[in-house]
Amino acid sequence: MKTLILPGMGATHQMYPEPWGSFSDAEILDWPLNDESKTIPELAASLIEKYKITSSDRIIGSCLGGMVACEISNQITFCQVVLIGSALHPDEIQSILRPLHPAINLLPLKLIHRLASYFSYLPLALFAKTDPEFTR
Repeated sequence: MKTLILPGMGATHQMYPEPWGSFSDAEILDWPLNDESKTIPELAASLIEKYKITSSDRIIGSCLGGMVACEISNQITFCQVVLIGSALHPDEIQSILRPLHPAINLLPLKLIHRLASYFSYLPLALFAKTDPEFTR
């Protein structure tokens, strides 16, 4: 059995400081995964293939990572899922972000990421390190 830990959107393995990394069977992933997936089901299928996820594995996820973990469990019966402060469905995403979705292709994400890099607040710093196209 292996454990994959999926961070939230715009986050990296830094979202999970010690003791998370000390678990011998755990691998903390970073986004993006150099993947062409455009939907959560596609991303889940890609992770299943890339990491050879089976029904005996455990997936831990926060936010986007939690939604992907739930989708993995939909595609692989009896996969163990642990959600940490995660939404189960895209409709549960913060209401302030939902109206932005239709405009995602119009937003200057490279600029937004660059501006976020000037702040020391960890969520913004992690967001700044994420590939803008993955965010899109």
